[in-house]
Amino acid sequence: MQHRIEVFWSNDLPDGRASSLLAQLQRLGIRTVTRVRVSDLYFLQGHLPAADLERLAVELLVDPVVEGYHL
Repeated sequence: MQHRIEVFWSNDLPDGRASSLLAQLQRLGIRTVTRVRVSDLYFLQGHLPAADLERLAVELLVDPVVEGYHL
């Protein structure tokens, strides 16, 4: 079974990667994009109980101060 964990930057804080990408788009002359969000996707293959996926996200992948996640 394949599992997916999405890790994303908190909406309340500035995201350097998203800001950099938006600036690059504008340098290319693409001015219609007004907001960029960047997420990291992790795909895991195998049998993992929901509790293990939750633990993996919380203890390994996510910085809870600045990031959130979806399983």
